[in-house]
Amino acid sequence: MCYTVYTMSRVFPSFFIKEDFMNKIKRFSLLLCALAALTLSVFLPARHIPARTPSLPNLVILSHYKATMDVGDSLPLLAIASNGQWPTFKSSKPSVAYVDAYGIITAKKAGTATITVKVRRGEAHCKITVRKTKLLLSETSISLVCGDYARLKAKASNGTKVSFKSSKSSVASVDERGVIYALKPGSAKITASAGDAKAVCTVNIKHPTLRLNRNKATLYRTRTLQLTAEASNGHTPVWKSSKTSVATVDEDGLVTAVGHGTANITATVDGVKRYCKITVKQPTITLSKSTLKLTVGEKATLTCRVSSGISPLWASTNAAVAYIMSDGDFKVTVTARKAGNGTVVVTEDGVRVRCKIIVKER
Repeated sequence: MCYTVYTMSRVFPSFFIKEDFMNKIKRFSLLLCALAALTLSVFLPARHIPARTPSLPNLVILSHYKATMDVGDSLPLLAIASNGQWPTFKSSKPSVAYVDAYGIITAKKAGTATITVKVRRGEAHCKITVRKTKLLLSETSISLVCGDYARLKAKASNGTKVSFKSSKSSVASVDERGVIYALKPGSAKITASAGDAKAVCTVNIKHPTLRLNRNKATLYRTRTLQLTAEASNGHTPVWKSSKTSVATVDEDGLVTAVGHGTANITATVDGVKRYCKITVKQPTITLSKSTLKLTVGEKATLTCRVSSGISPLWASTNAAVAYIMSDGDFKVTVTARKAGNGTVVVTEDGVRVRCKIIVKER
């Protein structure tokens, strides 16, 4: 092979160089380069160039990656990060599931939320499902009589305490135990609440039925009558007389006739009233004889019948002529003492009946 060698601007004539000689020149050039590199590495100052390593994500391990909770429940979410860093907690819906800085999750209302746990270059997620609270009532409608009561039982699916409220406390009130008191006729709604769950029971209040054993009666003065009242709710009635000068009544319904006339005896149970009309009248008196003829020294019996059954008052207007002696409440013995006229008077409650006595000599 023939090579042309150029030096400066002068050109030497061409000449041939053997190929093995050229190979030697190449090896010598490589040796020079190696020596130059070694010399630079010895005499130039060294500079450290750090190696670049890729940034790897940190691993976050959770105690739960999904959980189902009831309203009001709490759940601790434990988290461990590979870099040892304390994580931060955040809820996508705090109104559904709230989480604090320590990872304690509190179920607020039904729904779903995602809890995100973060560290530097790392995070993990936990899906929380909050179940809707179910509330079961023992009754959805109740009928009561005024003055009566009943208990409404309620149970929440999450076991939380149930509260009660009446829409019309003047008609039906309810206490914290769910006991409903019927106060007056009408309708009211009792609402039971447990968290975000509610259930309603309709309460209808009606009048009790009330019956008297008598609705009218006739009495004579001083006589008594026992009235009784039967209420469907078993309550004791309140008794009252419209005119106590005619008839009085005690707390047990015992009526006493006081004077002539009429009066209404009222029995009241929880607003329901029933009446008994009482008429107090004078008695009738009937004598066995209206005229009695006797001779001096003679005796005769005079009897009477009083419709009231009350013992009458006997009197003689002229005891010197006709002397009377009681022989029981409704009978007297008349003795003729001397000739003349007299009258035997029988009186009861203002009613007077007379028997004329005529005495003659023997």
